[in-house]
Amino acid sequence: MTEYINVKIMLNSQEIFLINPIINIQKNAGDHTKLKIQGVVRENSYRQLIIADTRTDVQVQLSGQPENLFWGIVTHIDIQVSVSEGKQYQELYLEARSFSSLLDKNKQYRSFQKQNASYKEIIEFIIKDYQGSNYIINPELTEKFLNRFTVQYNETDWEFLKRIASFLHVPLVASHNTKGAKFTFGVIWKTKVFEISKEDECQVEIIHSSINKSETAEDDYQGEQQYFKWKVDSTETPVFEVGDCVLYKGIRCYVKKADVAIQNHIITQVCYLYGKKGFYAPEERNKFITGLSLPGSVKEVKNNQIKVSLDIDASNENECWFLYSTFYSTFYCMPENGDRVNLYFPDNIENHAFVLNSVRTVPQKAVNESASQKTDDTSGDAGKQAGTNSVKQMQGTEGTEIDISPILEMLANPQNGKLINASVTYKENIDGASIQQQGQAENHGGNAQRGMGGTSGRAAKSAQPNYDFETLAANENTKVLCTKGGKMVILDDSNGSVSIVCNDGTFIGLAGSNITITSNNKITFYAAEDINLSAGKTLNISAKEKIQINCDQCGLEIVPEKIGIQGTDIKINE
Repeated sequence: MTEYINVKIMLNSQEIFLINPIINIQKNAGDHTKLKIQGVVRENSYRQLIIADTRTDVQVQLSGQPENLFWGIVTHIDIQVSVSEGKQYQELYLEARSFSSLLDKNKQYRSFQKQNASYKEIIEFIIKDYQGSNYIINPELTEKFLNRFTVQYNETDWEFLKRIASFLHVPLVASHNTKGAKFTFGVIWKTKVFEISKEDECQVEIIHSSINKSETAEDDYQGEQQYFKWKVDSTETPVFEVGDCVLYKGIRCYVKKADVAIQNHIITQVCYLYGKKGFYAPEERNKFITGLSLPGSVKEVKNNQIKVSLDIDASNENECWFLYSTFYSTFYCMPENGDRVNLYFPDNIENHAFVLNSVRTVPQKAVNESASQKTDDTSGDAGKQAGTNSVKQMQGTEGTEIDISPILEMLANPQNGKLINASVTYKENIDGASIQQQGQAENHGGNAQRGMGGTSGRAAKSAQPNYDFETLAANENTKVLCTKGGKMVILDDSNGSVSIVCNDGTFIGLAGSNITITSNNKITFYAAEDINLSAGKTLNISAKEKIQINCDQCGLEIVPEKIGIQGTDIKINE
């Protein structure tokens, strides 16, 4: 005997009365619960429907049941007026979704770099701004940690939560019985078992379904899934929820999807029953990040890796290291702390992101001054001056403006240069001995003083610099341009030096006010016209074997045993 049920429908806690309503409820793991209602409106309820909108919540209750069959928020409402036999009827069409859909409205843009963040931490951060929200996490997932860099970009909070749940291959399950955005993270497996009777076994249909296998699928994942479709039309059977346990011929199954229909005061259900493996969720990825660049600031540099504080970071915990992309593999020129950089995503996998380049920012003061001059001065000279000013300013790593005009003036006027010490070193390995000749010169910008100075002796040996690329790359204050053959240009802020290296024994070094040229073989200076060597104090020339100066047929030769002078006319002034 068919039993009839009474249904109570309320909008904003006020009951509305429909004639013979048709109600459909769809529940599915990984999606919001959906409600559809269709029915003729009684006159006393018409006014309530006129003022209803998409901010209205709707409740559906079964008589004698303590819990709501559904409680959610209206997404669409339509009232159509028709006339039949001289009477006017208003027919209602209403659609609603569970309150979990509030998480699925606005797109968000933020990043999560905390490596040891648990899934619970991420969930609580996401839902904290939703009034009345709550969640239940599967006990097996309570101590699970994200252990990866994750970006929420052009995703709603629901889409993002669903995606990070797929990292663990579990679905989200929406709650639709109480008010507020509530869900379970992973399925809560019910312990109470409902057994399908032998009389009802004829209503069970066995279905095979192929499910695409994710690249990160577990070893025991089965691409072919068997499930049961069970049609229930008995009022003695409870209304099933996702995760409820059902026993069919000794096989323990769980409800993954359930469609509930109420028509003519009769309730029917169609349940889809799976084993636990049937709830497997393949890993999802965000298609919107492919080709994306996110701006940020450098926080720390180590070898060829960088920690970046992204502009969209959800917190200040920047724990992720990103590779820094250079022009080619042996070009080592790392940005400094505070530099602006772009984090680039070559595909839809966040862990493949790397820092693409460093960005020079224009000082705000220079922008304002340039805009002001363009507004106030219309002459060509004013525009030229504005362009010059913009070149003479740069922005430091702390946002401070640096005036580089004194440097430009010094480069444009080399006679204004300061004291420079220069040394030339010639090294030749003879029986393990190292020979060095050094000289010093001072140039104050005046005319060169001619004359011969005395010999002050040999200079001390200079220590061989360390030009190992890996060692240099480990220093965050060093920038290196290197070829496969070991040729390098080294800019080292730790000791204020600039070095050009041909190989381990041949290099030019600029350190402070000193210039050093070193070679294991010959050093040759050639000029088509003149070469001038001048010193304000002393010019030192030393050699272990021979010093030789030639001019056409004349010459001077100094060896350890003697000094030889050759010329057609030799004059010595005492």
